[in-house]
Amino acid sequence: MKKNRLIGCADPHSLAEAIVGKSINWSKEKDEFDTLAKCFGITKEGFLSDESPIEAPYLAIDDNGQPYRLSDSEAEKRVSDFLKKYARPQPLNAKLNDKELSDSRKNVIDVLLGKSALSSAEEGSELTDPAKVQMNKKEFPEIIKLDTLKVNEEPGDGQVDPQNTGNYVWKEKGYFFNEVALWSDVCQNNIGDCYFLASLCSVAYAAPFKIKNATGLRYGASLSPWHEIQFYVPSTNDPDYAALQGKKNTVQTVVVSEDVLVSKNTNYNYGVCGPKEKQGNIPTSKADADSCWAAVYEKAFAKFLENTSSDKPNMKGKIDYGWPDLALKAILLSNKVKNVDLSKNTIDDIWNIACNAFYRPTCTTIYKRTKTVNGQKVEYAKAGTKSYYLNMGLYISHVYSLLGAITYNNKKYVVIRNPHGRNLSALKNNPKVYHNSWGFYYPTNGNGSSYNNTFDIYRTLSGNDDPQTSRGLFLMEIDEFKRVFDEITYYYGEI
Repeated sequence: MKKNRLIGCADPHSLAEAIVGKSINWSKEKDEFDTLAKCFGITKEGFLSDESPIEAPYLAIDDNGQPYRLSDSEAEKRVSDFLKKYARPQPLNAKLNDKELSDSRKNVIDVLLGKSALSSAEEGSELTDPAKVQMNKKEFPEIIKLDTLKVNEEPGDGQVDPQNTGNYVWKEKGYFFNEVALWSDVCQNNIGDCYFLASLCSVAYAAPFKIKNATGLRYGASLSPWHEIQFYVPSTNDPDYAALQGKKNTVQTVVVSEDVLVSKNTNYNYGVCGPKEKQGNIPTSKADADSCWAAVYEKAFAKFLENTSSDKPNMKGKIDYGWPDLALKAILLSNKVKNVDLSKNTIDDIWNIACNAFYRPTCTTIYKRTKTVNGQKVEYAKAGTKSYYLNMGLYISHVYSLLGAITYNNKKYVVIRNPHGRNLSALKNNPKVYHNSWGFYYPTNGNGSSYNNTFDIYRTLSGNDDPQTSRGLFLMEIDEFKRVFDEITYYYGEI
Protein backbone atom coordinates (compact mmCIF):
# COMPACT_ATOMS: atom_id res chain seq x y z
CA MET A 1 0.00 0.00 0.00
CA LYS A 2 1.31 3.44 -0.88
CA LYS A 3 1.85 5.52 2.24
CA ASN A 4 -0.90 7.98 3.07
CA ARG A 5 0.70 11.38 3.62
CA LEU A 6 -2.39 13.59 3.77
CA ILE A 7 -3.10 14.12 7.43
CA GLY A 8 -5.11 16.23 9.84
CA CYS A 9 -6.50 15.80 13.34
CA ALA A 10 -8.42 18.55 15.12
CA ASP A 11 -8.48 18.65 18.93
CA PRO A 12 -11.59 16.66 19.98
CA HIS A 13 -11.65 18.44 23.35
CA SER A 14 -11.97 21.82 21.61
CA LEU A 15 -14.65 20.45 19.30
CA ALA A 16 -16.56 19.13 22.31
CA GLU A 17 -16.35 22.49 24.07
CA ALA A 18 -17.56 24.25 20.92
CA ILE A 19 -20.60 21.94 20.88
CA VAL A 20 -21.60 22.50 24.51
CA GLY A 21 -20.59 26.18 24.41
CA LYS A 22 -18.42 26.19 27.52
CA SER A 23 -15.02 25.22 28.87
CA ILE A 24 -14.66 21.81 30.52
CA ASN A 25 -12.12 20.95 33.22
CA TRP A 26 -10.97 17.72 31.62
CA SER A 27 -8.53 16.96 34.43
CA LYS A 28 -11.49 16.40 36.77
CA GLU A 29 -13.44 14.11 34.46
CA LYS A 30 -13.37 10.54 35.74
CA ASP A 31 -13.81 9.06 32.28
CA GLU A 32 -12.46 11.43 29.65
CA PHE A 33 -13.60 9.31 26.70
CA ASP A 34 -17.14 9.03 28.04
CA THR A 35 -17.34 12.80 28.60
CA LEU A 36 -16.10 13.45 25.07
CA ALA A 37 -18.62 10.97 23.70
CA LYS A 38 -21.42 12.61 25.67
CA CYS A 39 -20.62 16.00 24.12
CA PHE A 40 -20.89 14.45 20.65
CA GLY A 41 -24.13 12.67 21.55
CA ILE A 42 -22.66 9.20 21.06
CA THR A 43 -21.63 6.28 23.22
CA LYS A 44 -18.11 5.79 24.51
CA GLU A 45 -17.91 2.75 22.23
CA GLY A 46 -18.68 5.06 19.32
CA PHE A 47 -15.99 7.58 20.21
CA LEU A 48 -13.39 4.82 20.45
CA SER A 49 -14.68 3.15 17.30
CA ASP A 50 -12.16 2.60 14.53
CA GLU A 51 -14.66 4.10 12.08
CA SER A 52 -15.12 7.38 13.98
CA PRO A 53 -14.84 10.50 11.76
CA ILE A 54 -14.83 12.93 14.71
CA GLU A 55 -11.32 14.41 14.38
CA ALA A 56 -11.21 14.43 10.56
CA PRO A 57 -14.70 14.24 9.02
CA TYR A 58 -13.59 15.27 5.51
CA LEU A 59 -10.53 13.02 5.27
CA ALA A 60 -11.01 9.66 3.55
CA ILE A 61 -8.74 7.03 2.00
CA ASP A 62 -9.66 5.00 -1.07
CA ASP A 63 -9.11 1.26 -1.62
CA ASN A 64 -5.64 1.96 -3.03
CA GLY A 65 -4.54 3.76 0.10
CA GLN A 66 -4.76 7.20 -1.52
CA PRO A 67 -6.10 10.10 0.57
CA TYR A 68 -8.83 12.34 -0.72
CA ARG A 69 -11.17 15.00 0.61
CA LEU A 70 -14.88 14.30 0.77
CA SER A 71 -17.39 16.81 -0.55
CA ASP A 72 -19.56 18.71 1.93
CA SER A 73 -22.52 16.43 1.28
CA GLU A 74 -20.41 13.26 1.56
CA ALA A 75 -18.83 14.42 4.83
CA GLU A 76 -22.20 15.43 6.25
CA LYS A 77 -23.70 12.03 5.40
CA ARG A 78 -20.68 10.27 6.85
CA VAL A 79 -20.96 12.13 10.15
CA SER A 80 -24.78 11.90 10.26
CA ASP A 81 -24.76 8.14 9.69
CA PHE A 82 -22.11 7.70 12.36
CA LEU A 83 -24.03 9.79 14.92
CA LYS A 84 -27.19 7.75 14.31
CA LYS A 85 -25.37 4.42 14.49
CA TYR A 86 -23.72 5.23 17.82
CA ALA A 87 -26.43 7.50 19.24
CA ARG A 88 -26.19 7.83 23.01
CA PRO A 89 -29.26 6.51 24.90
CA GLN A 90 -31.12 9.35 26.59
CA PRO A 91 -32.00 9.16 30.32
CA LEU A 92 -35.71 8.63 30.97
CA ASN A 93 -36.02 12.00 32.67
CA ALA A 94 -34.30 13.79 29.79
CA LYS A 95 -35.52 11.90 26.74
CA LEU A 96 -35.44 14.07 23.62
CA ASN A 97 -38.13 14.03 20.98
CA ASP A 98 -37.23 13.46 17.34
CA LYS A 99 -36.94 17.18 16.56
CA GLU A 100 -34.70 17.84 19.57
CA LEU A 101 -32.50 14.89 18.61
CA SER A 102 -32.32 16.18 15.05
CA ASP A 103 -31.41 19.70 16.24
CA SER A 104 -28.77 18.28 18.58
CA ARG A 105 -27.18 16.23 15.82
CA LYS A 106 -27.28 19.21 13.46
CA ASN A 107 -25.33 21.26 16.00
CA VAL A 108 -22.69 18.52 16.24
CA ILE A 109 -22.46 18.24 12.45
CA ASP A 110 -22.19 22.01 12.05
CA VAL A 111 -19.29 22.17 14.51
CA LEU A 112 -17.44 19.17 13.07
CA LEU A 113 -17.78 20.42 9.49
CA GLY A 114 -17.02 24.02 10.45
CA LYS A 115 -20.36 25.29 9.16
CA SER A 116 -20.73 27.61 12.12
CA ALA A 117 -17.42 29.33 11.35
CA LEU A 118 -17.00 29.29 7.58
CA SER A 119 -16.11 32.55 5.93
CA SER A 120 -16.10 32.79 2.16
CA ALA A 121 -12.85 33.98 0.60
CA GLU A 122 -12.89 36.30 -2.40
CA GLU A 123 -12.62 34.47 -5.70
CA GLY A 124 -9.78 34.87 -8.14
CA SER A 125 -7.75 37.58 -6.40
CA GLU A 126 -3.98 37.51 -6.24
CA LEU A 127 -1.75 37.49 -3.18
CA THR A 128 0.93 39.74 -4.56
CA ASP A 129 1.37 42.02 -7.50
CA PRO A 130 3.29 40.92 -9.45
CA ALA A 131 5.19 38.58 -7.09
CA LYS A 132 6.89 36.52 -9.76
CA VAL A 133 10.36 36.08 -8.30
CA GLN A 134 11.82 32.75 -9.44
CA MET A 135 13.91 30.70 -7.03
CA ASN A 136 17.41 29.43 -7.69
CA LYS A 137 16.81 25.67 -7.81
CA LYS A 138 20.17 24.87 -6.24
CA GLU A 139 20.15 27.32 -3.37
CA PHE A 140 17.24 29.19 -1.86
CA PRO A 141 17.95 32.82 -0.87
CA GLU A 142 17.24 33.58 2.77
CA ILE A 143 14.70 36.34 2.16
CA ILE A 144 13.15 37.69 -1.02
CA LYS A 145 11.15 40.87 -0.60
CA LEU A 146 8.12 41.16 -2.84
CA ASP A 147 5.53 43.86 -3.41
CA THR A 148 2.76 43.47 -0.86
CA LEU A 149 -0.92 43.56 -1.60
CA LYS A 150 -3.11 46.49 -0.70
CA VAL A 151 -4.85 45.76 2.56
CA ASN A 152 -8.61 45.88 2.71
CA GLU A 153 -10.45 48.26 4.98
CA GLU A 154 -10.08 47.03 8.52
CA PRO A 155 -13.16 44.99 9.56
CA GLY A 156 -13.32 46.42 13.07
CA ASP A 157 -13.35 44.70 16.46
CA GLY A 158 -16.22 42.25 16.90
CA GLN A 159 -17.66 42.65 13.40
CA VAL A 160 -19.67 39.62 12.34
CA ASP A 161 -18.53 38.15 9.07
CA PRO A 162 -21.57 38.40 6.75
CA GLN A 163 -20.53 35.17 5.03
CA ASN A 164 -20.92 32.98 8.13
CA THR A 165 -23.80 32.08 10.38
CA GLY A 166 -22.94 34.63 13.05
CA ASN A 167 -21.72 32.12 15.67
CA TYR A 168 -18.21 33.51 15.24
CA VAL A 169 -16.90 37.03 14.77
CA TRP A 170 -13.61 38.45 13.52
CA LYS A 171 -12.02 40.08 16.53
CA GLU A 172 -8.70 41.26 17.94
CA LYS A 173 -7.60 39.61 21.19
CA GLY A 174 -4.06 39.55 22.60
CA TYR A 175 -0.99 41.42 21.46
CA PHE A 176 1.01 39.86 18.60
CA PHE A 177 3.97 38.98 20.87
CA ASN A 178 4.01 39.16 24.64
CA GLU A 179 7.77 38.59 24.60
CA VAL A 180 8.86 36.49 21.65
CA ALA A 181 7.41 33.60 19.62
CA LEU A 182 7.17 30.73 22.13
CA TRP A 183 6.51 27.10 21.24
CA SER A 184 3.82 26.95 23.95
CA ASP A 185 1.83 29.72 22.21
CA VAL A 186 0.68 27.16 19.61
CA CYS A 187 -2.42 25.25 20.79
CA GLN A 188 -4.57 23.75 18.04
CA ASN A 189 -8.35 23.87 18.21
CA ASN A 190 -11.05 23.09 15.62
CA ILE A 191 -9.09 23.13 12.35
CA GLY A 192 -7.38 19.97 11.09
CA ASP A 193 -4.04 21.72 10.46
CA CYS A 194 -1.80 19.84 12.89
CA TYR A 195 0.77 19.50 10.08
CA PHE A 196 1.13 23.31 9.93
CA LEU A 197 0.90 24.04 13.67
CA ALA A 198 3.34 21.28 14.67
CA SER A 199 5.76 22.76 12.13
CA LEU A 200 5.15 26.28 13.43
CA CYS A 201 5.72 25.10 17.01
CA SER A 202 8.98 23.39 16.02
CA VAL A 203 10.26 26.56 14.34
CA ALA A 204 9.35 28.65 17.40
CA TYR A 205 11.11 26.11 19.63
CA ALA A 206 14.32 25.74 17.62
CA ALA A 207 14.59 29.38 16.48
CA PRO A 208 12.25 31.57 18.59
CA PHE A 209 13.59 34.83 17.15
CA LYS A 210 13.30 33.75 13.52
CA ILE A 211 9.54 34.29 13.40
CA LYS A 212 9.83 37.61 15.19
CA ASN A 213 12.58 38.87 12.88
CA ALA A 214 10.87 37.64 9.70
CA THR A 215 7.49 39.27 10.38
CA GLY A 216 7.05 42.71 8.86
CA LEU A 217 4.83 45.40 10.38
CA ARG A 218 2.21 47.27 8.36
CA TYR A 219 -0.76 49.40 9.44
CA GLY A 220 -4.45 49.21 8.64
CA ALA A 221 -6.89 52.02 7.98
CA SER A 222 -7.16 52.98 11.67
CA LEU A 223 -3.42 52.51 12.30
CA SER A 224 -3.91 49.18 14.03
CA PRO A 225 -1.15 46.66 13.32
CA TRP A 226 -1.19 44.42 10.27
CA HIS A 227 1.57 41.92 9.60
CA GLU A 228 3.55 40.99 6.51
CA ILE A 229 4.26 37.25 6.46
CA GLN A 230 6.04 35.32 3.73
CA PHE A 231 5.52 31.73 2.63
CA TYR A 232 7.35 29.67 0.04
CA VAL A 233 5.40 27.84 -2.69
CA PRO A 234 7.00 24.38 -2.96
CA SER A 235 7.02 22.38 -6.15
CA THR A 236 3.98 20.14 -5.66
CA ASN A 237 0.88 19.07 -7.55
CA ASP A 238 -1.20 18.80 -4.41
CA PRO A 239 -4.73 20.22 -4.95
CA ASP A 240 -4.41 22.43 -1.86
CA TYR A 241 -1.76 24.38 -3.78
CA ALA A 242 -3.78 24.49 -6.99
CA ALA A 243 -4.36 28.24 -6.72
CA LEU A 244 -0.58 28.71 -6.53
CA GLN A 245 0.48 26.43 -9.40
CA GLY A 246 1.83 29.34 -11.41
CA LYS A 247 3.96 30.46 -8.48
CA LYS A 248 6.03 27.33 -7.74
CA ASN A 249 9.46 27.99 -6.25
CA THR A 250 8.60 31.58 -5.34
CA VAL A 251 8.05 33.42 -2.10
CA GLN A 252 4.62 34.97 -1.68
CA THR A 253 3.90 37.85 0.68
CA VAL A 254 0.70 37.85 2.73
CA VAL A 255 -0.55 40.83 4.74
CA VAL A 256 -3.10 40.19 7.50
CA SER A 257 -4.69 42.04 10.38
CA GLU A 258 -4.79 40.68 13.93
CA ASP A 259 -8.49 39.82 13.63
CA VAL A 260 -9.13 36.11 14.20
CA LEU A 261 -12.32 34.03 14.34
CA VAL A 262 -13.71 34.08 17.88
CA SER A 263 -16.83 32.43 19.32
CA LYS A 264 -19.54 34.93 20.24
CA ASN A 265 -20.67 32.65 23.07
CA THR A 266 -17.37 31.76 24.75
CA ASN A 267 -14.82 34.25 23.32
CA TYR A 268 -12.61 31.24 22.49
CA ASN A 269 -10.64 31.16 19.25
CA TYR A 270 -12.00 28.95 16.49
CA GLY A 271 -8.47 28.24 15.33
CA VAL A 272 -5.21 28.10 17.24
CA CYS A 273 -5.04 29.72 20.68
CA GLY A 274 -2.50 30.07 23.49
CA PRO A 275 -1.94 28.07 26.70
CA LYS A 276 -4.06 30.29 28.97
CA GLU A 277 -7.12 29.96 26.78
CA LYS A 278 -6.51 26.23 26.28
CA GLN A 279 -6.95 25.82 30.04
CA GLY A 280 -10.19 27.82 30.00
CA ASN A 281 -8.74 31.15 31.12
CA ILE A 282 -9.94 34.17 29.13
CA PRO A 283 -8.28 37.28 30.59
CA THR A 284 -10.34 40.47 30.44
CA SER A 285 -7.28 42.57 29.64
CA LYS A 286 -5.62 42.37 26.23
CA ALA A 287 -2.26 42.72 27.95
CA ASP A 288 -2.93 39.58 30.02
CA ALA A 289 -4.19 37.52 27.11
CA ASP A 290 -2.20 34.95 25.14
CA SER A 291 -0.03 36.19 22.30
CA CYS A 292 -1.99 36.15 19.04
CA TRP A 293 0.93 35.64 16.65
CA ALA A 294 0.17 31.93 16.11
CA ALA A 295 -3.48 32.64 15.24
CA VAL A 296 -2.39 35.40 12.84
CA TYR A 297 0.12 33.04 11.19
CA GLU A 298 -2.59 30.39 10.86
CA LYS A 299 -4.92 32.90 9.17
CA ALA A 300 -2.08 34.05 6.92
CA PHE A 301 -1.38 30.46 5.86
CA ALA A 302 -5.07 29.92 5.05
CA LYS A 303 -4.99 33.16 3.03
CA PHE A 304 -1.82 31.96 1.27
CA LEU A 305 -3.35 28.62 0.26
CA GLU A 306 -6.62 30.23 -0.85
CA ASN A 307 -4.62 32.79 -2.88
CA THR A 308 -6.97 35.56 -1.83
CA SER A 309 -6.62 39.22 -0.88
CA SER A 310 -9.45 38.93 1.65
CA ASP A 311 -8.54 39.39 5.30
CA LYS A 312 -11.23 36.78 6.06
CA PRO A 313 -10.00 33.61 4.34
CA ASN A 314 -11.79 30.28 4.49
CA MET A 315 -10.53 28.78 7.78
CA LYS A 316 -12.06 25.38 6.99
CA GLY A 317 -10.87 25.17 3.41
CA LYS A 318 -7.50 24.30 1.91
CA ILE A 319 -5.77 24.65 5.28
CA ASP A 320 -7.64 21.56 6.52
CA TYR A 321 -5.31 18.53 6.10
CA GLY A 322 -1.83 18.57 4.60
CA TRP A 323 1.70 17.43 5.42
CA PRO A 324 4.58 18.76 7.48
CA ASP A 325 7.33 18.75 4.85
CA LEU A 326 5.47 21.29 2.72
CA ALA A 327 4.54 23.32 5.80
CA LEU A 328 8.17 23.51 6.98
CA LYS A 329 9.27 24.54 3.50
CA ALA A 330 6.60 27.24 3.42
CA ILE A 331 7.48 28.67 6.85
CA LEU A 332 11.27 28.43 6.53
CA LEU A 333 11.38 29.61 2.89
CA SER A 334 13.51 26.64 1.96
CA ASN A 335 13.51 23.33 0.13
CA LYS A 336 15.95 21.83 2.64
CA VAL A 337 13.48 19.52 4.33
CA LYS A 338 13.80 15.74 4.52
CA ASN A 339 11.43 12.89 5.43
CA VAL A 340 12.84 9.87 7.29
CA ASP A 341 11.01 6.54 7.51
CA LEU A 342 11.49 5.28 11.09
CA SER A 343 11.13 1.63 10.09
CA LYS A 344 14.19 1.96 7.83
CA ASN A 345 16.47 3.58 10.40
CA THR A 346 18.28 2.33 13.48
CA ILE A 347 17.69 3.56 17.02
CA ASP A 348 21.04 5.37 16.85
CA ASP A 349 20.02 7.14 13.62
CA ILE A 350 16.72 8.22 15.16
CA TRP A 351 18.47 9.35 18.35
CA ASN A 352 20.86 11.58 16.41
CA ILE A 353 18.04 13.23 14.45
CA ALA A 354 16.05 13.78 17.66
CA CYS A 355 19.06 15.34 19.41
CA ASN A 356 19.47 17.77 16.51
CA ALA A 357 15.81 18.81 16.80
CA PHE A 358 16.87 21.23 19.54
CA TYR A 359 18.15 23.57 16.84
CA ARG A 360 16.62 22.15 13.64
CA PRO A 361 12.79 22.35 13.34
CA THR A 362 11.52 18.77 13.33
CA CYS A 363 8.13 17.02 13.26
CA THR A 364 6.98 13.42 13.57
CA THR A 365 3.88 11.76 12.18
CA ILE A 366 1.52 8.86 12.79
CA TYR A 367 -0.18 8.06 9.49
CA LYS A 368 -3.67 6.71 9.00
CA ARG A 369 -4.55 3.66 6.94
CA THR A 370 -7.87 1.94 6.33
CA LYS A 371 -8.95 -1.65 5.96
CA THR A 372 -12.26 -3.45 5.60
CA VAL A 373 -13.41 -5.65 8.48
CA ASN A 374 -16.73 -7.48 8.13
CA GLY A 375 -17.70 -5.16 5.31
CA GLN A 376 -16.90 -2.01 7.35
CA LYS A 377 -13.97 0.31 6.72
CA VAL A 378 -11.96 0.92 9.88
CA GLU A 379 -9.01 3.20 10.56
CA TYR A 380 -5.70 1.95 11.89
CA ALA A 381 -2.04 2.95 12.05
CA LYS A 382 1.38 1.33 12.07
CA ALA A 383 1.11 -0.47 15.43
CA GLY A 384 -2.64 -1.06 15.73
CA THR A 385 -6.15 0.29 15.38
CA LYS A 386 -7.33 3.82 16.04
CA SER A 387 -8.80 2.77 19.41
CA TYR A 388 -5.50 1.09 20.30
CA TYR A 389 -3.70 4.41 19.81
CA LEU A 390 -6.36 6.41 21.67
CA ASN A 391 -5.97 4.13 24.68
CA MET A 392 -2.22 4.84 24.58
CA GLY A 393 -3.02 8.57 24.59
CA LEU A 394 -2.07 9.09 20.94
CA TYR A 395 -3.89 10.12 17.76
CA ILE A 396 -3.51 8.67 14.29
CA SER A 397 -3.42 10.89 11.20
CA HIS A 398 -1.67 13.40 13.42
CA VAL A 399 1.57 15.39 13.31
CA TYR A 400 3.51 16.12 16.50
CA SER A 401 6.51 18.37 17.07
CA LEU A 402 9.74 16.52 17.84
CA LEU A 403 11.75 18.80 20.14
CA GLY A 404 14.74 16.78 21.26
CA ALA A 405 16.08 13.73 23.07
CA ILE A 406 17.25 13.20 26.65
CA THR A 407 18.43 10.39 28.92
CA TYR A 408 16.72 9.70 32.26
CA ASN A 409 17.60 6.84 34.58
CA ASN A 410 19.72 5.28 31.82
CA LYS A 411 16.77 5.26 29.42
CA LYS A 412 16.67 7.17 26.16
CA TYR A 413 13.61 9.32 25.55
CA VAL A 414 12.48 11.58 22.73
CA VAL A 415 10.74 14.88 23.58
CA ILE A 416 7.40 15.11 21.75
CA ARG A 417 4.76 17.82 21.73
CA ASN A 418 1.13 17.49 20.68
CA PRO A 419 0.09 20.72 18.88
CA HIS A 420 -3.31 20.45 20.62
CA GLY A 421 -1.49 21.96 23.61
CA ARG A 422 -2.65 19.11 25.86
CA ASN A 423 -2.80 15.34 25.76
CA LEU A 424 -5.37 12.65 26.28
CA SER A 425 -5.58 11.56 29.92
CA ALA A 426 -4.94 8.02 28.68
CA LEU A 427 -1.31 9.04 28.13
CA LYS A 428 -0.90 8.94 31.91
CA ASN A 429 -1.31 5.15 31.82
CA ASN A 430 1.12 4.58 28.95
CA PRO A 431 4.03 2.58 30.46
CA LYS A 432 6.42 3.80 27.75
CA VAL A 433 5.93 7.45 28.70
CA TYR A 434 7.84 9.19 31.50
CA HIS A 435 5.33 10.32 34.11
CA ASN A 436 7.16 12.56 36.58
CA SER A 437 8.07 16.22 36.43
CA TRP A 438 11.29 16.78 34.53
CA GLY A 439 13.66 19.47 33.40
CA PHE A 440 17.09 20.86 34.11
CA TYR A 441 18.07 23.30 36.86
CA TYR A 442 21.35 25.21 36.72
CA PRO A 443 22.51 25.83 40.32
CA THR A 444 25.13 28.32 41.40
CA ASN A 445 28.68 27.28 40.60
CA GLY A 446 32.06 28.65 41.53
CA ASN A 447 32.65 30.30 38.18
CA GLY A 448 29.83 32.82 38.53
CA SER A 449 28.16 31.44 35.41
CA SER A 450 25.41 33.51 33.82
CA TYR A 451 23.23 30.39 34.08
CA ASN A 452 23.22 30.59 37.87
CA ASN A 453 19.83 29.77 39.37
CA THR A 454 18.10 29.43 36.03
CA PHE A 455 16.13 26.53 34.60
CA ASP A 456 15.28 25.29 31.13
CA ILE A 457 11.97 25.59 29.30
CA TYR A 458 10.68 22.25 30.60
CA ARG A 459 11.21 22.87 34.31
CA THR A 460 7.80 24.34 35.12
CA LEU A 461 5.85 21.56 33.41
CA SER A 462 4.14 18.82 35.35
CA GLY A 463 5.23 15.91 33.22
CA ASN A 464 2.31 13.58 32.62
CA ASP A 465 0.79 13.37 36.07
CA ASP A 466 -1.80 15.63 34.41
CA PRO A 467 -1.61 15.39 30.60
CA GLN A 468 -4.25 18.10 30.24
CA THR A 469 -1.90 20.69 31.78
CA SER A 470 1.31 19.40 30.19
CA ARG A 471 1.02 21.92 27.32
CA GLY A 472 1.23 18.91 25.02
CA LEU A 473 4.74 17.81 26.02
CA PHE A 474 5.69 14.24 26.90
CA LEU A 475 8.70 11.92 26.91
CA MET A 476 8.50 8.57 25.13
CA GLU A 477 11.07 5.77 25.20
CA ILE A 478 12.86 5.80 21.88
CA ASP A 479 12.20 2.16 21.00
CA GLU A 480 8.48 2.71 21.54
CA PHE A 481 8.67 5.86 19.47
CA LYS A 482 10.08 3.87 16.57
CA ARG A 483 7.35 1.24 17.00
CA VAL A 484 4.31 3.53 16.94
CA PHE A 485 5.37 6.58 14.88
CA ASP A 486 5.90 6.44 11.12
CA GLU A 487 8.09 9.30 10.02
CA ILE A 488 10.32 12.20 11.02
CA THR A 489 10.40 15.39 8.96
CA TYR A 490 13.26 17.79 9.61
CA TYR A 491 14.95 20.90 8.26
CA TYR A 492 18.66 20.53 7.44
CA GLY A 493 19.50 24.07 6.36
CA GLU A 494 20.96 26.92 8.37
CA ILE A 495 18.83 28.72 10.95
